[in-house]
Amino acid sequence: GGQQTRVALARALAMKPAMVLMDEPFSALDQALRADISQEVVALLKKTGTTTIMVTHDREDALVSADLIALMRGGTVVQSGDPASVYLKPISAEVAQSTGDIVTIPASQISDGVYVSALHKPVTITGRSIDSNAEQGELLVRPEEIKVSLQPLEKGVSARIGKINYYGHDALLELSIPGLDKSVQARVAGPISFSIGQEVFAELQGPLRWVSGKATRE
Repeated sequence: GGQQTRVALARALAMKPAMVLMDEPFSALDQALRADISQEVVALLKKTGTTTIMVTHDREDALVSADLIALMRGGTVVQSGDPASVYLKPISAEVAQSTGDIVTIPASQISDGVYVSALHKPVTITGRSIDSNAEQGELLVRPEEIKVSLQPLEKGVSARIGKINYYGHDALLELSIPGLDKSVQARVAGPISFSIGQEVFAELQGPLRWVSGKATRE
């Protein structure tokens, strides 16, 4: 499979084309070979200065290989930009899922840039409690943006570990948080010192990506 990919690219580049179109070029390769071949292919295309459009469902391929990413839904580009911008600033939960794992947290916006959710400690504004008139929506959170600790955190909330998916270099913890009717995934670097059923503390440390309920309904 790797040699077939190399030969196909060599045949295409032998004509010195202005542009190359690749359709899922690495999908038939195993994980280890895919990483090696994709690096070779991207390096060669950059060396020859060949403009390339690659269609892929593999979000890692897109993030690693591309200078510019265009996310499509129903034949329409819904967001485009460099990989870091598209990953860090998705315009919706659906778009965010296209480039990586995402957690949606129901939240209230009580003022510009100030939010309340199950991942925030209870707060009051100017001496009054948050009322039901606050705008409702969601926060889009990447699992690696949630810090998990065995010790209390300044802005953290209590949680309990329900499941651990261990990958060696890191792990995904499924957390049950009071006030939230679904589990929340948090990514922690390996090696890990956590266990299922353990009570921990979770703190949101990433950027606050707010999607209002109005926008979601529209």
